[in-house]
Amino acid sequence: MYIIATASADTYITNKIIDGSRVENANVGRAGTLDLFKLYDETLSGSTGGHTELSKILLKFDIERIRQLTTGSLDFGAQSFRAMLRLQSVDTNLPVPRNFTVCVFPLARSFSEGDGRDVSAFSDVDACNYISASAGNAWSISGAYSTGAVGDTGVDYFSSGNLQDGFGTRSLEATQNFFDGTEDLFVDVTKVVSATLANRLQSNGFVIAFTSSQESDQVTRFVKRFASRHVTNESLRPRLEVYSNSSIFDAHSNSFFDVSGSLYLKNSAGSSQRNLVSSSVELSGSNCLLIFLSTGSYSTVVTASQRTVRGTGIAGEYFGSFYISAQNPGIVSTFASSSISLANIIASSGSVVFSEKWKSLDQSIVFHSTFLTCSSPTRVSFDAVQRRLNVKATNVSSVYSINSSHRIRVFAYDSNYEPSAVRVPRPTISSFPETYYRVRDINGSIYIPFERSSESTRLSTDSNGMFFDMYTDGLPRGRMMTIDYLIVDQGTEYIVEDKNVKFRVE
Repeated sequence: MYIIATASADTYITNKIIDGSRVENANVGRAGTLDLFKLYDETLSGSTGGHTELSKILLKFDIERIRQLTTGSLDFGAQSFRAMLRLQSVDTNLPVPRNFTVCVFPLARSFSEGDGRDVSAFSDVDACNYISASAGNAWSISGAYSTGAVGDTGVDYFSSGNLQDGFGTRSLEATQNFFDGTEDLFVDVTKVVSATLANRLQSNGFVIAFTSSQESDQVTRFVKRFASRHVTNESLRPRLEVYSNSSIFDAHSNSFFDVSGSLYLKNSAGSSQRNLVSSSVELSGSNCLLIFLSTGSYSTVVTASQRTVRGTGIAGEYFGSFYISAQNPGIVSTFASSSISLANIIASSGSVVFSEKWKSLDQSIVFHSTFLTCSSPTRVSFDAVQRRLNVKATNVSSVYSINSSHRIRVFAYDSNYEPSAVRVPRPTISSFPETYYRVRDINGSIYIPFERSSESTRLSTDSNGMFFDMYTDGLPRGRMMTIDYLIVDQGTEYIVEDKNVKFRVE
């Protein structure tokens, strides 16, 4: 799962000196850029130089849509869960500061964006400014300088805290070094977002500033500009990128000996998923079902459990993992006083069709009956000819609504593959276990990348092939977009463009 939350409020606060006087009550909430700067050795009326002007950036994101997903497929406690804050640099063709460090902290109090636009004379007075966070709500220390731990009162931002996640009290700071000064800001705010989703932190947003040592040194840093949420180009606006690996790999369409696999079962009644019932008792939790895999006189039993997210069972969804060795000595049949083992059948045919039955623990009820074809892993002499892969989404629309989700079905095939002739045509179901998607502008800009480290854009598989859920949240409206695929197969990586897909978000 990969979902983007765009900023719901942003601004920057400053104690700018205009015509020799401090202007601390100005608001720039509607400005097109978020400016981070420090000017040293400025002059105030009636005094000599040595005065400093500073700015800080304030950001807030509406994460309610993300919070809603935590009741289903999004597990913010999973090891793969990540939340990344991205601000995109604005190129003004003017000099930018170099070799500086930016720090990011969670705000302890909410702020109002305001309607100010004047970034020259700073004459627009409004609620969020260097003195106050909102109307009637002054910063504890002007410039939002009061810091403390989570739970402390009278502070402007939290620098540390115990988030009740088993790691004790720790720093909540995220930092990034800017060497050239032209880089985007891209920092990991996972621990803050996780704590917010768990209701251990209020969703007040972030404060972004130079480090305290760089704010107090005798160096001018003017000016680092990022695009605000009011910039015309939506793709440049601040983003909170949240992702986690929610993919599943159902072995029904791609099962091998000597490789662990998982089988999934979904039970639905009408329009909703419901737990299976045995003797008037709903089946839930761990080890609540049995899966029997058999061929001839050979049989193996797999214990199945209910699928869970953050320890909570998903109604009507079950899975069980299995492993069958290609050298399995189990007897399948006896013929002419000799026994034929499963290993012998695998060696001669390369695949075996098993009867698959999902049963209650007392074996009195068969909930589902089907077949599972398990094949030997591909073992061939060295072949230098690469595949010619084609990947197609089979159900993509030309227009999607913003802030919506859509399950995309994907079919892949190798143009170099020549199937053997068969008497009766059979449908081809193609699944590559390691396949990732990305969403990009047809002109090249990438909005959702191949996120391999967390596997959040990895495609899932079920009995009908491959699929993924695309979330349109945060995608720019009106832009023509397409989907690419990264397939890792037999040690080779392929990037394939889906040439039939063109869509936009409205």
